[in-house]
Amino acid sequence: LGRPQYMASLSLAKLVSLFLLVPSLYYMFGIQGAIIGIAFHMLPILPWFFWFNKRFGLNSILLEIAAPCFWLFGSAVAFLFMAVERAWRPF
Repeated sequence: LGRPQYMASLSLAKLVSLFLLVPSLYYMFGIQGAIIGIAFHMLPILPWFFWFNKRFGLNSILLEIAAPCFWLFGSAVAFLFMAVERAWRPF
């Protein structure tokens, strides 16, 4: 996009979020809190991602709807495969 300052601001926000969430959640909830902090450190930056995508015309409603549908389809196929495999496997 030719604007490296956007990526720099996002990287700085992710870094601040990581260094604020992980220690505070570790202090409150222990190791599980730290793991949750690592997993969700990008959550505060999500509005910026949507704003940048909208500003530069990167959003595609078709892809936004299709991705979760394919994810659910893949999960259903995996569960079906596991059920068939469990039924055919000898004890």
